[in-house]
Amino acid sequence: MKNLNVIRWGLSIGVTLLMWYFLTTVQIGSVYDGYFGIYDLVWLLPSFALLAGLQVIIHEAGHALFGKLTGYRMNSFRIYTLMWIWQPDGKIAFKQYFNASADGQCLMAPPDYSENEWPFRWYLSGGVLLNLLVSIFVLVAFDLSWVTLIFSCVGLDFAIINGIPAEHNDGKTLLLASQQKGYRYLLYLELKVNQLLNKGLVFTEMPRQYFEKIETGSMRTHLDDSHDLLRVSYFFDTEQWDKLELELENLWQQLDKVAPIYRTKVKAEFLFYLLIFHPDDPRIEEIWQDKKFRTILQLEDPIVPRLRAAFLYYREKNLSDALDTLKNGEKFFANSHTLGDQEREIQLAHWLRKRMMKQGTLSDEIDTSQIVNKVDDLDKAEDRRSLIMFAILMIVLVAIAHWACIFFVDLVSIK
Repeated sequence: MKNLNVIRWGLSIGVTLLMWYFLTTVQIGSVYDGYFGIYDLVWLLPSFALLAGLQVIIHEAGHALFGKLTGYRMNSFRIYTLMWIWQPDGKIAFKQYFNASADGQCLMAPPDYSENEWPFRWYLSGGVLLNLLVSIFVLVAFDLSWVTLIFSCVGLDFAIINGIPAEHNDGKTLLLASQQKGYRYLLYLELKVNQLLNKGLVFTEMPRQYFEKIETGSMRTHLDDSHDLLRVSYFFDTEQWDKLELELENLWQQLDKVAPIYRTKVKAEFLFYLLIFHPDDPRIEEIWQDKKFRTILQLEDPIVPRLRAAFLYYREKNLSDALDTLKNGEKFFANSHTLGDQEREIQLAHWLRKRMMKQGTLSDEIDTSQIVNKVDDLDKAEDRRSLIMFAILMIVLVAIAHWACIFFVDLVSIK
């Protein structure tokens, strides 16, 4: 697999270098009708971003097209933060949804599962295929220019990065599902559960067998991670505390093997569990002060209100602020990916509120000798860091603008 990753990045870098070779050495009609020079960078960077965005749309459209041709139905379609969701009543809802793990996503409801005949290859490979087909067509059908060259090279890069198996990309998922029926079924369950969540169902309303452990072997993959997190949610919602603790401890012990896109989610769910059932566990401090984890607390993510409220109550013994946090965080629920996710977060918030009010003021039996910095203290520190980063960004932008003006004046004087 390491060799595949080397080949993957080698090909990607090769395509990029080839693109720059043509831009800088071959007269293909730059902004100034000559070779690409330093002045063209002002136009090149935003143009590159726009053309890359087009290839993201093409990639996700490929999943949708080949998925529809093989019996799938649309659930959601996302380009960067813009998301379209197919509602149970047939209407299409638009919302903004932040997901740092991918530039786009096309989630579809799968056809009925069959161990040997369930179609998954065309759906998974559709994005890469359409990137390749469109990029090659543009190169062949249109005159070579800086626009067609950048567009096609970005498309080839997309095909390479997503097609050659690595981490959690399309190629890796396709390879796993092709090699073993266990992974094939985990992929089906991931899509099926998402379909039911999109209809507004919560985990307690889904078939119990969806959350049974599927043995896939000793190697841990992103498909195992995704299903284990579904099991965590199911055990929490059904109040199977022993199974929940066992599953979370297992994920925590293997955290370095969990796919990066799921590590923050594992930390969040483990923190929530520890705060409620083991508020003196030193791992709470480790998670709470983790910089990567704390990025989620700065987002309007539906999980944030219950995490903050649980911390305020079980670690800081502040019932009033904990209840206010839950109340003020209700507006975050609308940012849920699906109706089912939204309903689940509402239920968890109600459950936590009821539990805290029933317990009332915590006794002094909780060990606070290792208590971490308060929520407000950490937020103030992050606000200061954000202010510093903003100041640096402004300085950089002013410097770029100054640089661009100098070159523009030089260009005008030359002409």
